[in-house]
Amino acid sequence: MVRKKSVASKAKTRKESYKRQQEIRSKISRSWRILLVTIKAIKKFLRFRRIVKNKSDSKKCVNISQNDLIDSNCFNYRNHKEIKSCFYNTMQLPTEIDDQKIIKDILNKIVSRVSRLQNERIRQCKKRNNKKQIQNEINNESCDDNISEKNNLTKKKASRKMVLRKKPSSRSKKFYQNKYKTNIAFRDKEKKRINSYISMKYHTSLNTREKIKSQSKIYYFNKYRDNSNFRDKVKTQSKITILKKYHSDSDFRDKVKTQSKITILNKYHTNSNFRNKYKARMKTEVLKKYYTNNSIRLKMIQTALNSYHINKTLTTQKSRQLYNQRRRILKKYSNIESHKSIIKHSNLYIDKLKEFRKIIQEGPDYVCISCGLALFRHQVIPFIKEKYSKEGILSQIEKHIQVNFNNNSSMQQQWICRLCSDKIKKQQLPARAISNKLELCKIPSELKRLNNLEKHLIALRLPFMKILNLTSGKLSSRLSQKGTKGPLHCVPSDVQETVTTLPRPVDKSMMVRLQLKRRLKYKAIWEEQLINPTDVRDALLILTKIHPAYNNIKIKEIDQNYLTSDQQNNDQNNTDLAIELMHANISEKENLPEEISISEENHIKSLALGDINNNDNSDEEIDEDNNDARTKYNIGTDSCIQPSDFHDFLLFDKEPSVVAPAEKNKLSSLLTDKTIEALAFPHLFPDGKGSFDEEREIKIKWKEYCKTRLFSSDSRFAADSSYIFFLQYLGDLKQVYSGINIAFRKKLPINAKQTLDDTQMKFLMNKDMIYRHLQCVRGSPQYWHKRLKDLFAMTRQLGFPTFFLTLSCADLRWKEFNDTFVRHTGAPIKESYTFEEKTKLLRANPVLAARLFEKRFMTFMNFFIKSGASCLGKVNDWFARIEMQLRGSPHSHMPIWVENAPKYI
Repeated sequence: MVRKKSVASKAKTRKESYKRQQEIRSKISRSWRILLVTIKAIKKFLRFRRIVKNKSDSKKCVNISQNDLIDSNCFNYRNHKEIKSCFYNTMQLPTEIDDQKIIKDILNKIVSRVSRLQNERIRQCKKRNNKKQIQNEINNESCDDNISEKNNLTKKKASRKMVLRKKPSSRSKKFYQNKYKTNIAFRDKEKKRINSYISMKYHTSLNTREKIKSQSKIYYFNKYRDNSNFRDKVKTQSKITILKKYHSDSDFRDKVKTQSKITILNKYHTNSNFRNKYKARMKTEVLKKYYTNNSIRLKMIQTALNSYHINKTLTTQKSRQLYNQRRRILKKYSNIESHKSIIKHSNLYIDKLKEFRKIIQEGPDYVCISCGLALFRHQVIPFIKEKYSKEGILSQIEKHIQVNFNNNSSMQQQWICRLCSDKIKKQQLPARAISNKLELCKIPSELKRLNNLEKHLIALRLPFMKILNLTSGKLSSRLSQKGTKGPLHCVPSDVQETVTTLPRPVDKSMMVRLQLKRRLKYKAIWEEQLINPTDVRDALLILTKIHPAYNNIKIKEIDQNYLTSDQQNNDQNNTDLAIELMHANISEKENLPEEISISEENHIKSLALGDINNNDNSDEEIDEDNNDARTKYNIGTDSCIQPSDFHDFLLFDKEPSVVAPAEKNKLSSLLTDKTIEALAFPHLFPDGKGSFDEEREIKIKWKEYCKTRLFSSDSRFAADSSYIFFLQYLGDLKQVYSGINIAFRKKLPINAKQTLDDTQMKFLMNKDMIYRHLQCVRGSPQYWHKRLKDLFAMTRQLGFPTFFLTLSCADLRWKEFNDTFVRHTGAPIKESYTFEEKTKLLRANPVLAARLFEKRFMTFMNFFIKSGASCLGKVNDWFARIEMQLRGSPHSHMPIWVENAPKYI
């Protein structure tokens, strides 16, 4: 083990090394000092030499040993040039050659000796440092453990000493703090002592004064920035002091005035924004004084008149002439511009009106090849197959597009909607594409000829909804539009039993009067019509082959021999019954005039489902529709099999047959039953595929699904009013359930058990904490209450509206509507339509009528109200509420805010 050095030995070694360094430095400085002394001696020698001119004396004066001589090549210091210059300056006078050689040799020897000594010292220092490094490495390797132990011991000792020091200091601090808090006299003495000490130090010492000032400035600055109360106090105090000083001290007041004038003038000349604001403010102040104060107004008018009459110089006269000329020119220009603007506005209005009429004539006649929707022109783009094939279109979508338009000729232009094109460009299948399991099979002819009651008899789920005819004025129920009232209930029905309970027909064309009830006990009739049992049987036979849900239903077919054998007996019975009833009513018919009887017979013969003639006395016909047997019981047209007088035919059965197919079953859930749509409307889904709840590659949302069905080019869904109301009710029900779930999860402070408590539920109902979560349901009172609040907010921000418009739908007068209806049915377009034809077309196409009204409304707003012609002025904002009238057609109420409109108080 190497012996460790003590602290004293280490200090001695440091002192010795320090002395050694100082000696080396002294030696170096001494050597240079000798060199300078020799140079001075040489200078004196040369002066003496010039005087005496004796060569022998110079050799005796300088005695240098030959051992000290060094080569001149070793002289490499930077002072060599200075020495040379000094030497040559002394030897400017002409001397002999020997003296120069002697002096050069002496200098070279001296410099070489000094440089040699210095090189030896540097070499020795390097050796010493290398030895020290080696020894330190050896000592460090052996003494790392000892050093760590030493460090730990020193740390422990230091910590103990600090603890011992802290204990008395902490005790004294606590004692002092307690005494300061409890003893009031001691606290006052300490405060006085500290204040006196600080004041004495502040007045005596400059450093402390500057420190205190700087600290106080920083403290007050931070407090002013952070503490708002302190900032307000300082502001109020400064204002009060400045005001007092301003009112009391005249010198200060004059200074403030001069400074403010100087700053305002500088700011006025340099800052353009300040200059403009100042001018505007002064103009407003002058105008206020002019209009409010009569004396000032009179003074200003008098000064203006005096200046106008007094100033008759050439410059003023020229300026007046120019002013009058400008006024004349501006008047002419304003008249011309107003005339031009009127012409421009009229031309713009005419152009917009022409464009508006062009857009209105077009309907949703453009069919997308991907989703099959009938859309307007601005919603589609032309389909170019090469454009999509370059971008790597999916193979499934390419097949789907080819399959859908195999029947179309190459001459017809194909279209694709913007949504489908964007999805295809991203190599994605659109959710509403037909290939996303939204394909539909063709409706068989047996299902097409069914009426409403026959469709309900076929369905495995009976949708009980109350559909009303929206009659208004003199419009009959046969020609009016439809609406719903009350909830929707779906009940499973026994189709097989209902078909077997139907009366056995005599002929294939026999019509049976049937009443549909929810239960046989009830007196209320849900639906009543004439049906053909053979058509019902044929439709069910086809559904058993196509629809998978109808596979278990078995129906026995009726033999044709039975129908032919019993036909004669039934005909005789029918004739006997008809003769008896005719004899009973002969007395009543004789009293009636012959003209009425003839007109009734002609009217009954001409009326049929889907065939209405044009008559002048339309009001009388509307009143007689309710008494007509065809329209009441939905009987078909005249044929060779059916008699023309249906009153005789209806009296065949005295009492109608009653059916209640859903009497024994319970209600099915509208949200959980996934097959309810296909089973409730088998005439729309003959194969049971394509409903909303079917599993798909890409999920489709409910609203998107409703659009695909109602806007489809296949008009089977848009023409069925019961299916439209079914979708509307189901969509509202889904929105209600989602709103209730969100309310129970996030907003309402209630559990499932607490809903059974009547008092708590009444409290929530009174506070409107339940119904307000139904704001998502469009058309509900809560929804319109929310929109009313939005309208109130607009009135608070924008003021009272300038105009209030009401735009109604004249669907029976607009020929464009009827043309689009006829175009979609495939019939030829006429020049004019009768009232009955118009109402019939409107009743058959409710979805198309609503879409056309929306298109017409938005184009009118864009071309004439919001922008374009802007007939009412520049519109800042508008609010519209579209609602349905009693007759079923839409109309809108709309407040409009116009910019710079006159305000009436």
